[in-house]
Amino acid sequence: GGRGSCSVAMQTAINAAVAKGVPVVVAAGNDNEALANEMPANCSNVIRVVASTYEGTRAPYSNYGSSAAPATIAAPGGAGSDGADVNDWILSTWNFGSQSVGTPAYAGMVGTSMAAPHVAGVAALLKQLDPSMSPAKITDYLTGSATAMSSCGSTTCGAGVLNAARAVAAANATTALANLQKPSITGTPEVGATLSTKGAGATGATYSYQWLRNGSEIAGANASGYTVNTDDLGTQLAVTVTATIAGKAASKTSEPVSVTAKPVGDLAVPVITGTAAVGRRLTTTGTGLDGAQYSYQWYRSGVAISGATASGYLITGPDLGKQLSVQGTATLAGESVA
Repeated sequence: GGRGSCSVAMQTAINAAVAKGVPVVVAAGNDNEALANEMPANCSNVIRVVASTYEGTRAPYSNYGSSAAPATIAAPGGAGSDGADVNDWILSTWNFGSQSVGTPAYAGMVGTSMAAPHVAGVAALLKQLDPSMSPAKITDYLTGSATAMSSCGSTTCGAGVLNAARAVAAANATTALANLQKPSITGTPEVGATLSTKGAGATGATYSYQWLRNGSEIAGANASGYTVNTDDLGTQLAVTVTATIAGKAASKTSEPVSVTAKPVGDLAVPVITGTAAVGRRLTTTGTGLDGAQYSYQWYRSGVAISGATASGYLITGPDLGKQLSVQGTATLAGESVA
């Protein structure tokens, strides 16, 4: 870069690149002044990179952002000291030839020109994960995953120091979460039955669950399985599955299922227990429909016995020589079965 304002030609070129899906990464410059004074760092539509030291502070030579042209992010650029500490430098490929090709080697360098390639490299990793990823989305991943700098604010140094691992993990998480499948419910939606579901599609995710009754959350129903109860009769049940990866989450909700009473055929024929003798008590119980309310009617030789509507019946003199029976009626969701 160089001193001066962003030229029309440079801005036009940058805009054309970004329009083609190419992020433009620029070095802030090495004059320890506001980067708004140097081009192309002061152009619009670019990722402005200031240099950080290995301690996570702004390098003393690095230009910095201002309100006129805030920095986007920081990245390792070397400290620019006398080189006594190897950590002060950015190791790069080099060649010892002075006028022609010589011995290849590595050498330590410093500057925002060392910082910007770190950012461009991570941008390339993100683009490899998703070739359709826009420059704006790449910038979001870079800045959203950066390590905050306690000694340098967001205007001056941007979102913080570049963090390649977190940026790639965040992009991977987004891709995985985009594959989260809509859950399905297995099991028969009737009182007493257990419904189940599971999360699928988001590789590497942890899953959580929330069951819904008519679209509202059921308190405490946070497991992959749910046992239907009488409160659910006549309602619709669904489940929301949430997948979480690297701090990011996505949710999808199943199609609802309607809860009905068990079929009529599930009501068992009542059984009478006890000794059939005057002064003894006979009893019966309703069975077969979980959650139903039961009522009873005792009969003497097919004729209803007045007032004999409990589950138990005390045999009296008029019952001698007669046949006793009982009818059980189950009421569930406003419907009755006898």
